[in-house]
Amino acid sequence: MKHIKFLIFIIGVFLFSQNSYASDKIELLNSIKKYNQTYITNRADFLRNFCGDTIMFNITGVNHLSYFRQELPDTIWIKSRPKKNPVEGKHYRLIYTYKAQVFGDEYSTPISEINNKPFAVLSVDEITDYTSYYISSRFTVIKLVDLDDLSVITVKLPEKISCEIPFTSTKCERIKKALIGNKYYIRQSKDSFSTKVYYDLATLESCKVNFCLINSTAYPATSNVEFKFVFEDGREIQYPFKNSYSYSKSPEILSEEDYLTNYTIKTINSNINTTVLDQQMELPFNFEFILATTNSMAKISQTINPVDSYNSNQSIYLFNSAVISIGGKLKVKNKEYYKAFYRGKAFFIESSYVTFSDEMKLKADSLDLLNEAQANYFFNFSLSLAKNMELQIAKGYISELENFAKYGLAISDWGPYDESEYTDGTSVRFNFYNPTKKVIKYITINYVGYNSVDDPVSSRGKSVMTSKCIGPIEPDSFATYEFEYVWFTDIVDYAKIRSIVVQYRDGTSKTITNAKSIMFSDDLNSWINRPNEVKDFD
Repeated sequence: MKHIKFLIFIIGVFLFSQNSYASDKIELLNSIKKYNQTYITNRADFLRNFCGDTIMFNITGVNHLSYFRQELPDTIWIKSRPKKNPVEGKHYRLIYTYKAQVFGDEYSTPISEINNKPFAVLSVDEITDYTSYYISSRFTVIKLVDLDDLSVITVKLPEKISCEIPFTSTKCERIKKALIGNKYYIRQSKDSFSTKVYYDLATLESCKVNFCLINSTAYPATSNVEFKFVFEDGREIQYPFKNSYSYSKSPEILSEEDYLTNYTIKTINSNINTTVLDQQMELPFNFEFILATTNSMAKISQTINPVDSYNSNQSIYLFNSAVISIGGKLKVKNKEYYKAFYRGKAFFIESSYVTFSDEMKLKADSLDLLNEAQANYFFNFSLSLAKNMELQIAKGYISELENFAKYGLAISDWGPYDESEYTDGTSVRFNFYNPTKKVIKYITINYVGYNSVDDPVSSRGKSVMTSKCIGPIEPDSFATYEFEYVWFTDIVDYAKIRSIVVQYRDGTSKTITNAKSIMFSDDLNSWINRPNEVKDFD
């Protein structure tokens, strides 16, 4: 039963380790990094890295060792085996030494029985033996399993051992094989004094991993991991991969995916890839759009530069509570961004600037289900939908603008205003739009000002005021005119237009008596005057 339990344990360890090597290349790289400790001051802590692993020793310089002990002793007969009732010490001895042989006056384990033989590491502990009140000794106790017969062996190592004990790890050997041949980006400086770095693609050609327990109380173990990389131009670099004080100056190793994701500039534009949209693509959800709002003055940009956290030259700010649509998401250096659209333009926005309703948040979370092709399709579909929505809104307002052509003129807004707080006087401002295909030469306006009790206000002996605006106003153009001190009083509360005469450069004219018919609606004014932070986006 005990052997079966050990067998199950070993199979579990093997399966676990096999699964771990199917992980990402950079994870494999990091997994071997934990073994590399230039200055190991605690042997037990270091050896715990190998629990669940299989190790093999390669000891030289000695013929035998007394550190290896087995839980179940061997029986050594001192005399011929008696038929009945043998006595320990008289007829036989119980020898706990692993694979015991006599060397001089003691039983020891031959090195030939240890070297190049796989042992599974069960546990590592550190104990202290108090031999007297003043003297104590520390020991590292390693529990091993002999994989030949599944017997349990205890290796009890004092602080200072009698010889060096090199060993290899099966797990590390498999990691090495999985690493060799992979491509990585190596960070390098232009020179030893430069703070600017660049990345070169290199192939890992070889990997050396060495472990050794040594006879030193200060540093009772050593470990060394060394890589050899070959760049595409043939250059080679020996990378010691040491966790020393100078490690921060060593080149950083990145996987291709990590480099492309976190160290290259990301760009986005508002061009629809129709080829992608022509493909038949099934998505893991059935909704067509995701809407959100900005929760503050949100920084947006068409560029993410991972080495420049500010992106000050590319970023602008979108106003608070702007309604945006979402077409994708990405993560750069553990910071989450959305691919978003406003007024038909695409940009990146940090997720912290975005607020969703509960329904829309569920939709946004569903973007994690998309593979690369599906994500590309959904982005282009969402972009085309955003552009189409912007176009439909624009068409409605453009139609309203074109409708003014039959009247010959349009007014976006107009009205009286107090000229100065230091003088009595009211001025008037007119904002015109030319909806025709002709050039406007003059506009003559007749209007009346009223006080707060709806009585006309006279100025210069008349109540109907006349102002003449001199063009030209080109087709599909706006023009603003201001007339100062139309009334030498501050009591004008509002004004009404009696008539407008428009004269065109071709000699024709139009008279308008219903000014309300040519006034912009509030929605049209809002659409025309709304901010367009993304107007310069590609």
